[in-house]
Amino acid sequence: MPNEPSTILAQIDRATRENDLALAAQLAHRALEEGHLSPDLLRLRAQWRRQNGQLDGALEDLQQAHALLPNDPAILTAIAEVLNTLGRHRLAITAAGDALQVDGAHPTAWFQKAFAHQMVNEFDLARDAYLQAVRCKPDFGEAHARLANLSVLQGRTDEARQFADRALAYRPGDAGAMTALVRADLTDGRLDAAEGRLVAMLSDSRAPPTLRAGLLSLLGDLRDAQGCIDLAFDAYTEAGAIWRSIHEERFRRSGRETAIDQIVRVTSDINRLPPGTWRATGSPAGTDAGKSNGLVFVLGFPRSGTTLLGQILANRPGIVVLEEKPLLAKAVADLFDPIDCVARLAALSGAEIASYREDFWRRAERHGGDLSSKLVIEQTAFNTAYLPVILRLFPDAKIVFALRDPRDVVLSCFRRQFAVNLFTLELNSLESTALLYDAALRLAEVCRALLGLQTFDIRNEDVIADFDSQTRRLCEFVGSPWDESMRDFHRGNTDRTLSTVSASQVRRGLSANGVGHWRSYRECLGSVLPVLMPWVERFGYPAN
Repeated sequence: MPNEPSTILAQIDRATRENDLALAAQLAHRALEEGHLSPDLLRLRAQWRRQNGQLDGALEDLQQAHALLPNDPAILTAIAEVLNTLGRHRLAITAAGDALQVDGAHPTAWFQKAFAHQMVNEFDLARDAYLQAVRCKPDFGEAHARLANLSVLQGRTDEARQFADRALAYRPGDAGAMTALVRADLTDGRLDAAEGRLVAMLSDSRAPPTLRAGLLSLLGDLRDAQGCIDLAFDAYTEAGAIWRSIHEERFRRSGRETAIDQIVRVTSDINRLPPGTWRATGSPAGTDAGKSNGLVFVLGFPRSGTTLLGQILANRPGIVVLEEKPLLAKAVADLFDPIDCVARLAALSGAEIASYREDFWRRAERHGGDLSSKLVIEQTAFNTAYLPVILRLFPDAKIVFALRDPRDVVLSCFRRQFAVNLFTLELNSLESTALLYDAALRLAEVCRALLGLQTFDIRNEDVIADFDSQTRRLCEFVGSPWDESMRDFHRGNTDRTLSTVSASQVRRGLSANGVGHWRSYRECLGSVLPVLMPWVERFGYPAN
């Protein structure tokens, strides 16, 4: 027979008043197992489950609590926090937004919304939400620290120092604020100051793995700036190993194939298609009537220059660039992720294609507004992996393929830390980065050869060396007149959200600083050069 409600609830109340939250959560777990049900018990058990690594169970408890108490912003905020921990950032944005519909001055809801935007690289939206959090709670030290790091990312180092100082005033020793100061020091060339802070932080054995990985990545940047290449490479390698160990289990459970294996499988299946299979069924005429004035996909591989091309094109009137938006999310989930991806794509009916296209345009209009008279540029580097889906749904779309020396691309990806998903997980080791690059480019080659791809290749180095000529060719391909104002791409569209780790570089304008940087790491890259050299030759780069 279960404990009397008054007895166990009194025990929970006493434990809570004594600040013994671990005991309160355990008692709540027992009470729910015995059949007592309330939102407070569910929230306490969710806390217990989170502490014990049972995130899916915690989410179930919070969702049940939400069903019982639908207008409680604290429950919705807790749901957002768990979703963020699980990496389901789009859902977290929705949950935090629902909390703010109930209480627009809820600082933690603003924080969770900001964090979710940040993790999907929507940095301007993240900044706005963090600012709302500190307006609601001026002493919100963690939000100030996040703002400091975003300010550095967007090239505003003086502002970053101000936010970091505020964070440290409220939370002395805050690791996020100290990290922002290191980033600001590196950006401003204050290498001695950056080294002092980094050495002190890395000497703290209490630093959690995520922080240590971030600090080691910054140490790599410092050693690179100092010309200590071997030490820089060692730091990047250790950072990647830690980052991968943190996240790998989440993506490897249930026997899920790696991103590399997935792309290789899809490429092999396309190679076995009878010639003309997809073109024979075609695309339903008129399904996009009035949606836009044309559709172009800008893709390639991360760190290849897609953000630069997007910003150049966005500076032209009549063009809308949608960067890193989940416009293909439904189609990818339904058509690319299943093991029989290619067969599903080949079997699509005209009505099914029209339905997926309609979903694409709904999402595009949500992010870009009225697109009926606009040339729409979808800019997402990793959509190279989804070329079969793109070409099946939009066989008449134009494809701009951003190229850069493969050795610089792979090195740059390996040196950076990305928000983690199935693909970016592979960027945490040099070898898997090179293999992912090779797999993605092989898929693109197969699509060029077999699926009727309308493509325009443009090399990042050529844009830097001969901007006018290369951008004229780009404009001619996409169907938009060239204009001298495009030279000021880094000063135009200042209100445009840039959503990649390249944002701050692009806003500084053209620079050849990264061209050929791989040469400094020639010896370190030895193990992957055999994988990359065929692409070096294919794209016309010199061997040395």
